[in-house]
Amino acid sequence: MEEASSPAFSPAEEQAVVAIRTLRSGRTPLPRKRQLMRSLFGDYRAQMEAERRQALRALQTAARSAHVQPVGEAARKRSRRVCRPRLERGPKATPDVPEEEFRFNFF
Repeated sequence: MEEASSPAFSPAEEQAVVAIRTLRSGRTPLPRKRQLMRSLFGDYRAQMEAERRQALRALQTAARSAHVQPVGEAARKRSRRVCRPRLERGPKATPDVPEEEFRFNFF
């Protein structure tokens, strides 16, 4: 007789739930997590590396295909925003701060 409180899971679903719970647990040692990953997914590190390479290749392709065009003088004059070159300033002036160590004054 089944318990009324727990939903009916197939053995594969039950195994997946237990695996997810184990992998998310902070108390489970890392070697146990690696062992579980290898038993469920095979050589998961090679798969992760292949996915990383594929994502990197996609980013590089997107970066190569991106075209940045300089804004012409006419467009800058048409803009309502005023673009002025920044003046070279020295370091910001610090207010007069005593050189002694900071301490809270509770009394």
